[in-house]
Amino acid sequence: MGKRFTIYCLVTCPYVFPRGKSLRVHAGLQALLALGHRITVFTYANGSDFSHAGLEIRRTPYLFRMRRPGQVGPCLTKVLSDICLYRLAYQAMKDRPCDLLLATDIEGAILATLLKRSFSVPVLMDIHGIFSELLTNTTRLKSRAVATVCNAIERWAWSSADLLLCNWPRVRAYARKILPDVASCTLLDIPPESVQKIIGQPFPATSLAREWQERLNGRKVLLYTGNFSGYNHFSLALEGFSLALKNGLERVIFLVVGGGDQRAQQRAVELNLGDNVFFLGRRSPEEAMDMTRLSDVCLSMTTGQGNTPSKILYYFLAGKPVILCDSKPHRSFVPEETDALYCANRAEDLAAKLILIFKSHKLRRNLSEAVLRKSREYTVQATRDQWQQILQTLLVGSPK
Repeated sequence: MGKRFTIYCLVTCPYVFPRGKSLRVHAGLQALLALGHRITVFTYANGSDFSHAGLEIRRTPYLFRMRRPGQVGPCLTKVLSDICLYRLAYQAMKDRPCDLLLATDIEGAILATLLKRSFSVPVLMDIHGIFSELLTNTTRLKSRAVATVCNAIERWAWSSADLLLCNWPRVRAYARKILPDVASCTLLDIPPESVQKIIGQPFPATSLAREWQERLNGRKVLLYTGNFSGYNHFSLALEGFSLALKNGLERVIFLVVGGGDQRAQQRAVELNLGDNVFFLGRRSPEEAMDMTRLSDVCLSMTTGQGNTPSKILYYFLAGKPVILCDSKPHRSFVPEETDALYCANRAEDLAAKLILIFKSHKLRRNLSEAVLRKSREYTVQATRDQWQQILQTLLVGSPK
């Protein structure tokens, strides 16, 4: 298995928690633990416990617990939590040195840069996107001046990394452009091992999927998983589905998995979709994967700029046909139209694509076969192998 290392991890998000960033971190930590390394996680007060040999989790005080941990974007509670994380990690590094400091996202990168000034330790920064884009997507701060400041902070923080671990190829391309002298590589937002295990089990593997399987009565399923932030443009999904029903789409229900859906539910009521759209609320990643297996077609409505939604990897691993908004985040990862059905960002076009895909078994089969071929790259073992190579390069040196 090779040498075992002590790794301190600055997780600047609720952990473990059913949200993209947390799930990416969880997948990486599961891979490192499976390789036998010892890990101490410094993270926020929010999140569920995860027990594993070699893992210790230290949280910020309960006082800094977030009321809405699923909400993306900056807030005062996160700032205070990050200050606590710095103090926790600083004291731990004084008491017991580590072999590697692993920091997540821009907040973690800032903390790691400060800690590296005091402790001589290699730093691996796990980058989850471009700071200015993330801020634009989650706040109203959209001016050029704000973007310039974000880029400067990002360049300063990233420059102290021994390696930048980027979650999508476009993020790595950006990192290489602004910091060509800092080493980088790409590690996709692979679902955690517990989620991937669901795929290998007989369907249904969860009570939620079993319940909905019994309720279908021959109806097909359109599925959306994720949050309802503006950049996900979920209202387009509802409007397109409503129009498809009016234009002849029959015996299809729309199942929605995700938290913070009050406005989305209200919009569904306004569109008279009460008998056709069902909001299942926030569910565990394992339940979300099992519901993906239940579905016939999956949606991702992200528009504008930003990261490719990690939900696409879940859809692909389940072998499900996908309809995507025609946007840079989607095109950067799924460039070939043989792998997904694209729609313009208009309700009329989405409605037409929904009618097309649900009426064509051949189209659904072809898309399913295409995504299953791509999903062979997204396995648990491939993730472990990549982590092993990363640690070999950072801490041991490239093999001769």
